[in-house]
Amino acid sequence: KSYATLDAEKLTVGEYYRFKTGTDTYAYFYINSDGTVKAIKGNIDTNDDGDEVYLWDDDPDEDSDDVIAIHKVNNTGTNLSGAHLQIYLYSDSNTLVYGSSSSSTSSSTSNTSSSTNSSTSSSTNSSTNRSTSSSTTKAKTTPAKPSVATNDVKFDWTTTDKAKVIDIGDLEKGKNYTLREVSAPSGYETPAYDFVFKYGTDGKLTIVRNYNGLLSVTGNKLVLKNLTPTEAAATRPKTGDHSKLALWLDICIVMLGGLYLSGYSIFESFTEKKKVKVVAKKKSHNRRKR
Repeated sequence: KSYATLDAEKLTVGEYYRFKTGTDTYAYFYINSDGTVKAIKGNIDTNDDGDEVYLWDDDPDEDSDDVIAIHKVNNTGTNLSGAHLQIYLYSDSNTLVYGSSSSSTSSSTSNTSSSTNSSTSSSTNSSTNRSTSSSTTKAKTTPAKPSVATNDVKFDWTTTDKAKVIDIGDLEKGKNYTLREVSAPSGYETPAYDFVFKYGTDGKLTIVRNYNGLLSVTGNKLVLKNLTPTEAAATRPKTGDHSKLALWLDICIVMLGGLYLSGYSIFESFTEKKKVKVVAKKKSHNRRKR
């Protein structure tokens, strides 16, 4: 790494600045309201206190044990440019994960209630009522991701065709971190939920909360996948349109009911015949006794 000394008094709060790192390449940083520096884009990092800026001389080696490499890829594994990503220390209040209480209000819970309503409708209402219930469920949307204070964001960048490489020392061991996709590249769908990973006390990365399997980890590499709207629609959890399922449930219920009634009738007939035979035997026995 190379070190650059900056005169903080010459930097204006709320402004963006850049270093020229090559003939046509730049590293961008931002001055927070408290005077600290935040790395934005390019071969640049800051320390935890935000008062030191690190410029990479060359493209860092993503296979080094001292860094974490974050790849943004499509469904075939090709690196994608143009995704806006953030990393910050995780808390329940600043992260929206799939299956949480806040998200289940309109996804998991609505799915459960939709199934319950559909089942109830199958026994009390017509298929038309169920279809109406299903369309109401489909109209519900995922809650908005909670806002995050600018100062809490440790890394904020736009992806390129290369991995984002961060110094492992910039993360605290034993802590959970949120990886948020603020916006996806053109032609791709922004994941509805945040992702959470842990930098363990043993220095290893593990996934804590995932969504649709879009985040994966191998060694010191995090890979976040983007899907097109068509690909996403085919893989996301289903949250509506139970009309066909309810119709099949109706058919199954009718068939089971018919089998039950037929079985009861056969059993009743068989029982009556046995009773008749028993009585007949008793009469015959009495006749011989005389």
